[in-house]
Amino acid sequence: MLSRKVAHSLVNDLQARYSGAKVVIRDVAENPPPHAGRAFVNALQTQPDQLTKEQSEALALSESLISELSAADLLVLAVPMG
Repeated sequence: MLSRKVAHSLVNDLQARYSGAKVVIRDVAENPPPHAGRAFVNALQTQPDQLTKEQSEALALSESLISELSAADLLVLAVPMG
């Protein structure tokens, strides 16, 4: 895919310019995150002390991904165009 090659080239250039930069690569085609299922939706409406294990895990993943995005100074998105 051309979009993937362009993204890798851009990331490599950025890493060369900013050698101390932390880079996180998420290939959602290779490793897609789970859909927001029933456990996640119900967890949004449940008090923290009443969450099931499944709901806690769904929220933890969501919070982790949100934190990762919030901490980013720059995002590179590779999206194929048809």
